[in-house]
Amino acid sequence: MQEDIRRALDALGLDAARRGSEQLADLIERLLPLPGAPAPAQACRETAARFGVRAVQVERNVRALILRLWETPQGRAALGGLLPWHGGDEPPGSREFLLALAARVRIGRAERAARGG
Repeated sequence: MQEDIRRALDALGLDAARRGSEQLADLIERLLPLPGAPAPAQACRETAARFGVRAVQVERNVRALILRLWETPQGRAALGGLLPWHGGDEPPGSREFLLALAARVRIGRAERAARGG
């Protein structure tokens, strides 16, 4: 797992060692390239193939991570920081979450590159 993705997961309060987090990190890595990133559904299929599971299991694991965050005040605050436009009445959707997290990692990489690190 890339260190910047691990930091992004830690910032959300997700344990990077959990299997669902490993799948999430793989998904995020696949969604980073611009242009050329696959659609989230395609990235789920690719991640599923890498982990030897079905795509629906990867999607379920991502949803479970979102719901786990949603259940705690700290998790809700972290989701609010990641998705400030989200109303907050219900958990964000998986696609919205994945794309926002990939964008956060992408921005962090660009900022580090601009600083020369």
